[in-house]
Amino acid sequence: MKNASPCTLADVARHAGVAISTASIALRNDPRLPVETRRRIKKAARQLKYRPDPVLAALVTRRLHRTGRQSFANVAALIDDRWRPIARREWMEKFLNGMRRICEALGYHLDELYMQSDLGGSHGANRVLRARGIRGLALLPMPAHPFDLELDWNEFAVVAVGNLQTPHRFHRVGSDAFASMQIACDRLVAHGYRRIGLVHTLEIERRLRYEWLGSMAKEAYLETKRFTVIPPHLPEILEEKAFQRWIQKYRPDALISNDDRPYRWLAATGIRIPRDMGYVSLNREVTPRPDTSGIAQHLDIMGENAAELLHTMLSRGETGIPRHAKEVLVYPHWVEGKTMRRQKSVATP
Repeated sequence: MKNASPCTLADVARHAGVAISTASIALRNDPRLPVETRRRIKKAARQLKYRPDPVLAALVTRRLHRTGRQSFANVAALIDDRWRPIARREWMEKFLNGMRRICEALGYHLDELYMQSDLGGSHGANRVLRARGIRGLALLPMPAHPFDLELDWNEFAVVAVGNLQTPHRFHRVGSDAFASMQIACDRLVAHGYRRIGLVHTLEIERRLRYEWLGSMAKEAYLETKRFTVIPPHLPEILEEKAFQRWIQKYRPDALISNDDRPYRWLAATGIRIPRDMGYVSLNREVTPRPDTSGIAQHLDIMGENAAELLHTMLSRGETGIPRHAKEVLVYPHWVEGKTMRRQKSVATP
């Protein structure tokens, strides 16, 4: 017996009594259509057991990529106003550059909006975003907690960047922080460093779910001890005098940090890098010294992944808070610099 032809989008539109284009945007949960219309069309799709054609979707995406034609929606990167006094941080520009590349290729317009000054906080934010035709949101990291923006999330596809502490668990993109610390420790050990210290604020660790700290702390529990894990210096506020006291007390032979200030403070006291101490940056893409040894987190690739994930969600009509959030992690890589040198003694601690 010959199998029945699969249900098409035209069948759904005919069953719901609408145009094919209307059925298409309804199945993407586009808020330009009334809620009741979307519900009726989705019900028709369920009754007919409609399934989108993945090959056709891929061809449409490829055509948009080639022609650069404007897509059916805009996306926005939401930025915390607390970044304003620090100007536009270099990490943010790298991330946004990655988003822009993919948005332009897929035909989206990328807006950069500040949560308070552009959206007025939670009051009226949905109305502002709706007026701009924005369907996808990338929530950028915040300099401090809490996250206090409340929206009707059901109107948007949402991707969190980094480990954003929100009341809701969204899909997220980020760097593999645990792997970053593992790579940094491996390189330091290979150069013969045996007393390695971690220095930056505790807030940074909170934002990273303590993955840097956890990756280093595990070294103390390995069967073969590769180096001495000295107590990390992770204050709420990083201050020079307290940092110098920590250096004098524990005398590390190498430092790992996501903050540039320890490097400057060491130089001010006459400690020479790398002659007297090794130094590794956990985010060398934004360090002011291009010769720093350290980790490249690929912030631009993270931005590309955020835009691609939003596009996928919008194409499928996925909006709101996901039932099961997923993560896309970008694996970091090591960049050799001049802030480490091979140590004379490589004895096991």
